[in-house]
Parts: sequence; C-alpha cells; structure tokens
Amino acid sequence: MSTVQPKLLPLTHYLTEIPEKTASTLKCKALTISVLEKICWVALIAIAATVLTISYSGTVLTGGASLLVGGMVLSTLFFATGASQFKIWSNQFSERAKREERVALELRKIAAWKTPEIEQFLHEQGLSLEQTALNALKQVHREPLCALLPLIARFKCLQEEAQNLERTSKTCLAAQHPEIEDEGDRSTLCLDDWRRGWRLHEYEAIPRAMDAATMLELIQDPTRELSVLNVGQYRIKTLEEREAQHKYGRMGEKDNYFVFHKKLNRTPLTLETVEQNMDPRDLRLQLFRP
Repeated sequence: MSTVQPKLLPLTHYLTEIPEKTASTLKCKALTISVLEKICWVALIAIAATVLTISYSGTVLTGGASLLVGGMVLSTLFFATGASQFKIWSNQFSERAKREERVALELRKIAAWKTPEIEQFLHEQGLSLEQTALNALKQVHREPLCALLPLIARFKCLQEEAQNLERTSKTCLAAQHPEIEDEGDRSTLCLDDWRRGWRLHEYEAIPRAMDAATMLELIQDPTRELSVLNVGQYRIKTLEEREAQHKYGRMGEKDNYFVFHKKLNRTPLTLETVEQNMDPRDLRLQLFRP
C-alpha cells in the first residue's frame, strides 16, 4: 500500500541554488555573449574594408551590386548596436558571477554556524524567531535555522557591497583637488568626481542596501520569492537632475526616491528619508513593514 508523501513547502530559490554552480553558469553566459560581441566587430570591420576597397578601386556599381553594397552599409548599424548591447549583457553576467563567488566565499566563512550563532544574528537584525518558517526549513536541514545560511551569506555580501560603494561615493563627493592650479581644470575634475560619487550613491549604494534589506525579509520569511521591485520602483536621478528638482521641483515630489505600487497605497520614500539611515535593518522596515 502506497503512502502519501507530504507536500513540500515552497522556499526561495536562494536556499536551493549553489552559488559556485550559479557563478559558473553566469561565467559561461558572459563568455558566450562576449564571443557574439567579437563576431559583430569582425563583421563591422569586414564590411568597412569591403566598402573602402570598392571606393578606392573606382568601380562603378550598378543594379544588384549597388543594392548589395547599400545593404552592407546599412547593416553596420545593426552590428554596431548588437556589439554594444552584447558588451552590456556580458558585463552584467560577469558582475553577477563575481557576486555569486563572493557569496560562496562568505558561505564558507559561516559554514560552522549553528543554531546559537544564527539566533544571535536574527536578534541583531531585528528578526523574530517565532515568525520564521521552521517547518519549511526542515526540508533543507535537520537544524532548521542552519538552512538560512545561504541567505545570511548573501545578505552579508550585499551589505558589504553597499558599504564599500557608499564609502567610495563619499570620497568622490568630497573631492577638491587643491593640487590642480588651474581653476577651470580643477572645477572640471571636481565635477567629474562629484558626478561619479553621486552615481555610486544613488544608482548603486542605496539599491544594494535595499537588496540587503530584501534578504533580511526573506530570512524572516523564506517561503516566497521577493525583490524590491515587488513593492515599488526606483526614481533614480543624476546629480544635475536631483539639483534641478531641489531648486525647481514641486514640493512633495522633488525628493521621491522609491515609489510604492499604487495598490499598496503607501507614501513614497524620499531620498532624504532613505539617506538618514541606510542600515538594511531599518530599510527593511521602511520597505516591507509599513
């Protein structure tokens, strides 16, 4: 007589994926796309060489030959766009692979953690042990809390990334370059640094801190798939756009940084609100615990 197998409870994919394998897969994708990028550049060079050869030879093209060369010239736009897009995708996959490698390294560092260490971590991050889905975690590890280690490792990596990016951002935003004597050159260099610093702050450091906050929410409830974009969208702006909004923007809208989906009926998070405390523990409450 067959026995009914208990239904498995859902768990976020971060608990079932192996970071090393994910990194290897992402590297393969990055390499494949990089090859496609190079193929596009080779095609561009070949087309350019063919058109130049025909131009210098003085050959008069008629009929089908003229149409063929015209089509080759037009195709350069396709290959140039493709090469540019392939480069972006390749870089994105490479960066994701590097992150997975860092997660794997962090996971090895905390591999010896047992229930007491994990309970201490939960306490430090303001997470409730009583609300953790222990039954679901038992599917992965006989000590339920130990199943959370992949999420904890990912949180630690994201938190460190956010801190490093914010540290670099502040250095750039504080740049003065007194060693440059020419005032015009100094102003140009400072502006470039300020733009880079602001981009690191608004485009990278804060989103990374919010990703870390999302990991904390998943640690609290690992039975779902979740990202920041499930609750809202960023309103990221350049340094010039942010300054213009401060000067000319409508009050109440000028500083919006994260806007929640309409169905949630929640007030947007302003940049000032987020900047006051970028600790993932506090950002988690702002994002997921209204």
